[in-house]
Amino acid sequence: MASGPFVGAPREFTSLHWHGDTFDLPDGAVRLASTPACANQAFALGAHCLAFQCHPEVDSSRLEAWLIGHASELAHHGIDLAALRRDAGMHGER
Repeated sequence: MASGPFVGAPREFTSLHWHGDTFDLPDGAVRLASTPACANQAFALGAHCLAFQCHPEVDSSRLEAWLIGHASELAHHGIDLAALRRDAGMHGER
């Protein structure tokens, strides 16, 4: 992509996937990011709309607050907190 919201951004990046939902792209939208788990992680619509399903704003320092705040929900779904913390350490600040 030579122009648009991701000019200068890396071709691939690691982002927090904190959802189980998905959606269809709106008519005219351009898919900007996807994963094997969810085809539509980010899209642009026109010149002024940028939408994310993933959480590129969450870094390893913010993740711990999310884990604490959602501990019951994560436990209910059998999410491995140790694995999330390990992955955050591998993919955290760069």
